[in-house]
Amino acid sequence: MSRIKGSKLTARILDKTGQPVPTSEYDLVVDGENYSFNFKRPFTPRTGRYTIEFSDKGGTTACDILVNFLDVPGPPENLNATDVFSNSCLLRWEHPKEDGGTPIILYTIDLYNTVSKKWERFGECIGGCTTFKCNLEKPGEKYKFRVVAHNKIGASEPAQLTEPVLAKDPWDVPEAPENLQVSDWDKSFVDLKWSPPPSDGGAVITNYIVERREKFNKDWVKCHLTDGPDLSAHVTDVVEGKQYEFRVRAVNKAGEGKPSEPSNTVTCKSRLVK
Repeated sequence: MSRIKGSKLTARILDKTGQPVPTSEYDLVVDGENYSFNFKRPFTPRTGRYTIEFSDKGGTTACDILVNFLDVPGPPENLNATDVFSNSCLLRWEHPKEDGGTPIILYTIDLYNTVSKKWERFGECIGGCTTFKCNLEKPGEKYKFRVVAHNKIGASEPAQLTEPVLAKDPWDVPEAPENLQVSDWDKSFVDLKWSPPPSDGGAVITNYIVERREKFNKDWVKCHLTDGPDLSAHVTDVVEGKQYEFRVRAVNKAGEGKPSEPSNTVTCKSRLVK
């Protein structure tokens, strides 16, 4: 374009469809022969090809430029908690749909403090990670977590778990064994048998504990531990002439389960003596 001396030079910018960008969306700063277009809302979806036009009485000239708008990233996607135990859980998420036009450099994990009623920094990991193991100090407590993505422009809106994490192992103690019976006895032993509980609580039963109670006594005393998940026991921790009731508990890695219904009362005496 040939400049006409004394004529006023004007400038405008066109979007990728060829339409002029409204002047309300940017500030034009002129410094001598330098022209700057400062967009007021530089968000990433506006990235693309733009055309700058300069005009005066001598005509119009144009040039295409590629504009990369930088912004904070979008929030992390699909945040959830897996592998939940009484002392830990694993947070998982996906990268934001929009990185703001510049790479994610960091994720921060926040924990909600139920005392101060504020979110506090709990941990962080580099921009390529999408998992974070959280160590939980109080079994049985509920924990609220959120994750924030960061690029060189700033921080995203947080992604928050839809439900708090309950610090609890994924298994419970077993239910009570069933059908406890006295199968044999004498003055120095009592033989018992039973059926397994309807539910093992989600973990393998490792042992059974046998407890006894003397007649007219309210206290139960542990008297036998099976070597494995046997469904019978030969109890020798008895006294001749005493009358006993027995009950059984199943054990798994969560602990001792509920007791069975008591057995019938049995008197430890020789079966040959009337």
